[in-house]
Amino acid sequence: MIASNVDASCAVWDAEHEDTSEDGDIGHVADLYPYDAAELLKAGEVREIGIFTPHESLPVKRSVQRQFLRIVGAGVHGREDYFTVNPLCPIP
Repeated sequence: MIASNVDASCAVWDAEHEDTSEDGDIGHVADLYPYDAAELLKAGEVREIGIFTPHESLPVKRSVQRQFLRIVGAGVHGREDYFTVNPLCPIP
């Protein structure tokens, strides 16, 4: 799931892309996902996405205290050491 408190600061594409780097990056094929084909989330909108759904946190054009949320389940490819662990969902 992803969400942000700032309009148009998160892009989601209606696609799945499995050819990722070890940490889930698809920057090497960014040209396949133009911004005019993305849906920009509204502030407070929460979107459920799959682990292979292309998405991007976008830069904001004004100074603002931004909150971006991405929830990743246990055992998901791309889990980083710095992710906050939910104590109710132990890592396998």
